[in-house]
Order: sequence, then C-alpha cells, then structure tokens
Amino acid sequence: MRGNVVVLGSSGGWLFTADARGQLRMANPITGDQADLPAITTIPFLRWKESARSFLVDLEPFLQMRRFYGLLPLDGRKATASSLPAEQFCNLFYRKVVLSAPPRSGGGYAAMLILGREYGAPAFATAEDPAWRLAPFYDAVDDAIYHRGRFYSISYSGVLESWDRHGDTGEFTSKVVNLKSTGEHPGLRAGCVYFTNDQLGQAYLDWDLLRRYDFIKSGYVRELRDRDVGVFSLRDGTVEKVEGTGMHPFWPLPAWFTPSFS
Repeated sequence: MRGNVVVLGSSGGWLFTADARGQLRMANPITGDQADLPAITTIPFLRWKESARSFLVDLEPFLQMRRFYGLLPLDGRKATASSLPAEQFCNLFYRKVVLSAPPRSGGGYAAMLILGREYGAPAFATAEDPAWRLAPFYDAVDDAIYHRGRFYSISYSGVLESWDRHGDTGEFTSKVVNLKSTGEHPGLRAGCVYFTNDQLGQAYLDWDLLRRYDFIKSGYVRELRDRDVGVFSLRDGTVEKVEGTGMHPFWPLPAWFTPSFS
C-alpha cells in the first residue's frame, strides 16, 4: 500500500483501506497479499464525475432504507443530491469495513461496509456477489463486528442488531437483539460502556476550521486530535480512563490488528 490511503478497520490479519478515489482494498501487511473490494460505484445511486473529480450521491435511497422501519431522517431534511469532492469522500462517506473471513484463494467471504452517520445505512457484499447492497436499518450504524457466523452492529442510539443473509435473495436483514450478561465475560464490568473517545462529527468540522485559521499549536487542537479509551458507568455517570492503551488520532479511527500468515 502506498500513497494517500485511509485505514477502515482490520480482520484476520487483513487491513481495509480506501484511496483518494474511494477505491476499497484489502491487504495483508505480513504476506504482502492484496485484493480489491467491490467498487463503491456498484451502489447504483452513487456515481463518479471525472470532470469535477467528485462523487454525486443521491440521498433519498439512504433515507428510504431508514424509513423502512417508520423512522424519520436523522435531521429532518428533505432528500437531495450532494456532491463530495474526491479528497473529502473517504472521510465523509466511509466509516468502517468488517469482514466475515480472510479473502483466501478460492474461499468465500461477506463484507459489511459502515457508512458515515449522515448516510447511516450499512452495505453488504460477498465474494460471489461483488456489488454493494444497502440494507434496511433501525438507526445509523456506529460500529459492527462479525461473531460466530453473524454480523452484529450497534447504532448511535444504542440499538444492537444481528444480521442474516437470505439464501434465496442474497439480501441481508436484521433483528434487534438483547445484550448478554457480563457474567459470561469476567474481564468486563457490568453496567458499563467501553468506548474510544473519537470526537467525530462536529469535532472534525472544528478541526478543519481551526486548521484554516492556523490555531495548530493551541492546547485545544491537541486535545481535539488525540483521543484515548474510557469506561462509562451507566449507574453513576462517571467516566474512567483505560490505562495502557495510549493516545490515538481522532481520524482515522483506531483499528486493532492481529498479524496473520494465511
């Protein structure tokens, strides 16, 4: 991997990246193997305009996915088309990629693409169906994992969903699930939320504004750029820092990486 790329997560020793043209790729830094994920323009209401070097995004289909469950758009706006310059696309449109299995030669896998909060909808693709398909959702997806044969996602409002693929149509649908007791995981504290303090959204806009006005050396900018890991207690509202994890930039998001030679 070379050039200006953004890391969008990792799984099974593979990193997922997006380049300045929005192309999604997978790479194993240990073996040097690389593979392409489906082109983002396989989403039919997103297209690349070479003359303007930007992506044209139709917002209505994203809002329809959310309305599937009778909910309103996040900010109540009427749907419209938006143009995202290539240099902003990766930061605003993508959030994370999650994979079901490493892309070994001849093996199948499913990929879940989490989009930025303004769009909210998750998209899925598989090795045998290399095109991104949006899936109906309850609320904008914040994060996701793959565990024991299923994708699980958490929304910004705290809704936990499990995702299954229909054999006939190939489409992914979800259902709301309940959290399990931390008694099964003695290393975790009950009634707590473990989080990375990423300062996304408005903080990203603040950083862009501060950089424009050359406030780079201010303490506020340093606090804005460097985030850590914490534990929030639902019982008393206190927050504790998780020691030993170090600080991380607020963008790109931190990604755990476990080396793999397969």
